[in-house]
Amino acid sequence: MQQPSSGVPPKAATLTAAKPVAPIAALPAPNTTAPIASSPQVAVQAPPVAAAPKVVAPVLPSVPKEVWTASVGQTLWKTVSVWTAKSKWTLDWQSPDLDYPIDYPLTFEGTYQDAVEQIFELYADAPRSFTYEGSTALKTLKVCEFKASTYQGKPKCK
Repeated sequence: MQQPSSGVPPKAATLTAAKPVAPIAALPAPNTTAPIASSPQVAVQAPPVAAAPKVVAPVLPSVPKEVWTASVGQTLWKTVSVWTAKSKWTLDWQSPDLDYPIDYPLTFEGTYQDAVEQIFELYADAPRSFTYEGSTALKTLKVCEFKASTYQGKPKCK
């Protein structure tokens, strides 16, 4: 910080050598509560501490959700067959006489498994409803008729 000019030139600073330093064992314990009067006071500035880096989560590109459609005039079996082929899964439809027409255009977004779950939910109250099992590891989907009288616990296909 500069002092305001008074018209008088500042005095030149002189540097004098310090007294010889005694060995460490001979030094008295430091007094941390008061400065030592005989020592010149020197202000030492600590080096700046770097701020911790911010952790920023990587921005992943958004993956568009797949769109699964069922058209009027198709059947449930045909729709699920097309979806299964598109996903490179295998379909085991165990009740060939159980099928329903698609009466309204349907659209689902998400994975193949999401779409299958959502379309079969629409037929949960049908006179003859379905149960299904999928294996992601084997990429197979089994679909069979749900018969409440023959199942105990979670319905399964044979």
